[in-house]
Amino acid sequence: MGAMAVVPRSRTGMVASQNKDYPHLLKGLPVTEPNLGWCADVTYPSIRGGFMHWVAVDWATRVVLS
Repeated sequence: MGAMAVVPRSRTGMVASQNKDYPHLLKGLPVTEPNLGWCADVTYPSIRGGFMHWVAVDWATRVVLS
């Protein structure tokens, strides 16, 4: 029938083909003390009134740093 949406789709979940896929560099390394291993993720959940974000976690202490 050729029916189409009136508004464009969101493109936030699309991955560009030129983006590099990085390997897990700490695989097999035991993280036994603070500041030895970190992970980072940028997440923007929508909340009432806007968005919020959080980023870094220390693997040894499991403390969210920002």
